Amino acid sequence: MKKNLYTNGKEYLTARFEPYSGYYHVLDSGEAMTERIPKPSSEKLLDINQWSTMTNYNDATGLKPKTPKTPANFFPNPKQSDYETGHITRAFIVKLNDLSFCTEVNPENVGKIMKDQPDYIQLIELRWFITGPADTIGFQTGVKQQNELEISNYRKFSGLQSKLKNLQQFRKLTP
Repeated sequence: MKKNLYTNGKEYLTARFEPYSGYYHVLDSGEAMTERIPKPSSEKLLDINQWSTMTNYNDATGLKPKTPKTPANFFPNPKQSDYETGHITRAFIVKLNDLSFCTEVNPENVGKIMKDQPDYIQLIELRWFITGPADTIGFQTGVKQQNELEISNYRKFSGLQSKLKNLQQFRKLTP
């Protein structure tokens, strides 16, 4: 067993297919695991060279991969009550192993859609502002600034960014 090893993120992936940087150890079997030494919280690391595609998922994890079901694309149609509230909920499915993939789904069907998705599929729900001024005026924050703040935590998902280029989409000045 090799202990107290360190990687800069160019050798291994986590089970969520994200580059892993930090301390790890290698078992006698050759499996790399998180943590400096074996602990109950240690997680299996995946060799980045084996993961250019998903074909080795079963071999690397010992699990049968779930086949992702691509949900129907959804286009929101805000109602008058949404404009009175000032926002709508928007839901997107993204892939952790393909940051350019993004599909907007019906927020009312999220539970059903996510039920059988593999671990590398992630749901992002956003509060999308649709009422008010485009830009900040005095103490009233503009729709563009509010929506920019909503998506700021998801910059790595290029597919989501390209779908949400129009920060004023669905906006009306007043309900």
